[in-house]
Amino acid sequence: MPLWASWAGFGVTAVGTLLTAVAFYFTFHEAREARRAAQAAKDAANQAKEAISDRVTIADLQLIRGTFSSIVILLGEEKAELARFLVMQARERVNELRERPGFAGNREHVSTLVADLAELQATIERKLWSEPTMTLPLPEISRMLAGHSDQLAGWGEQMRYD
Repeated sequence: MPLWASWAGFGVTAVGTLLTAVAFYFTFHEAREARRAAQAAKDAANQAKEAISDRVTIADLQLIRGTFSSIVILLGEEKAELARFLVMQARERVNELRERPGFAGNREHVSTLVADLAELQATIERKLWSEPTMTLPLPEISRMLAGHSDQLAGWGEQMRYD
């Protein structure tokens, strides 16, 4: 084999190796960029999920506050059975708040609210089933629910602007 042929074969091998190394670099670089883009997409999806969760929680807080007003109105109109039903619904919704993000620091107040609603439900049930002539302490009930409503409004505002 002539000398020039062996040098040409070496040159082709060196160029092939160099092209392979350049291709490997570009492949590695593109894989790293794809991983970064995937992480950015994952982070954006998590942010969107948190924002939706916050909006749902804010809407639930507003719904609970409206339920408190309806309870007071129904009790004032001597519709204790309907008020009892709304108290039960409010308890369920408030109980669900315990497990939502953002309420870890407020668990004590949520527990107090659930306990107050349970006591209110028991009072209404006592009036309905045991002591029909009992007069419900409407001003006290109204003050208690208004206080809790103010706390719920504060939480909603805090979530909205944080």
